Amino acid sequence: MESLNLDEIIIEFVRENRCLYDKRDVNFKNIRKKKDLWQKLSENLRNCYTLNMSVEEIERRWSSLRDMFSRENRRQMLPPSGSGYEPRKEWELYRNMLFLVPHIAHRKLISSFYTFIYLLVLIFYTFLIF
Repeated sequence: MESLNLDEIIIEFVRENRCLYDKRDVNFKNIRKKKDLWQKLSENLRNCYTLNMSVEEIERRWSSLRDMFSRENRRQMLPPSGSGYEPRKEWELYRNMLFLVPHIAHRKLISSFYTFIYLLVLIFYTFLIF
């Protein structure tokens, strides 16, 4: 059996505990339940892998992993632009975290040009009304 690294252990733990990532889960807003789960993982890391990580360190690491996945997922979804496009290597943990896809929502990016046009139209209509 292939040994797992710390990040893979955390990812697998989160995958098995939906309340840590699924907003529709009954316990998603149950802070005590989540803290207990992170504590359980901390104890498992200490007992099974002799890794001494606090709950806060594990939560920070998960947050970082989730952010990296979100960036990679956005990059995968955006079409390449420009003639200087060179394909980049996929983040090594991306596929491990694909279970998050239905649970993340990327904000729509509005360029400053479109914001400028919107403001111009708004000002124009304001002057037409008055």
